[in-house]
Amino acid sequence: MQHLASLGYPLIFLVVFCESLTAVGFFIPGSTVVIIAGSLVTKHLYNFWILLAVCVAAAVLGNTMSFTLGKLGRLSALHHKSLKKFLGVGDRFFQSFGASSVFAAHFLGPLRNIIPTIAGSSGMKQPRFQLANTLGALVWALSHLMLGYSFGTVWQSGIPPTLRITILASLSLLLFVAVLVIGRNLSSEE
Repeated sequence: MQHLASLGYPLIFLVVFCESLTAVGFFIPGSTVVIIAGSLVTKHLYNFWILLAVCVAAAVLGNTMSFTLGKLGRLSALHHKSLKKFLGVGDRFFQSFGASSVFAAHFLGPLRNIIPTIAGSSGMKQPRFQLANTLGALVWALSHLMLGYSFGTVWQSGIPPTLRITILASLSLLLFVAVLVIGRNLSSEE
């Protein structure tokens, strides 16, 4: 396990960065890796604050690269027939919610790596993009690491298995509701 931890920070950075890249990110389980890493903090394999910084930096840099590709007109990767439906959904989502969609996309699986590219190609200003991107990455990383940390804490406790599952399901539901509330508040401010 210590060997995994020594490779962990760069590996987690790489996974989160790649998950944020246009087209490539569809095949990368970044959110799952971050939740698992958060649970390993309870075993003292990772430092929570270093892990948070690594995840935020990787998500911001990956999305910035996707934004830049969009700004440069490099959308050809998104026109593959299997990705076209996500491009259409992402475009409608971005047109409806603007900068809020950049924040929310961190939590929306397949749209996560498309929205920054669409934002870049639509002419969104870089500072506005970076604000929404950085805030979204911070809330995304913090919530996923905390969820993993909570899972790790509950799993290591002496709580009976059925109660553990109930607690973990409740935490997951609470995270989902919190993301919905934040997303609605951001979209109502636009």
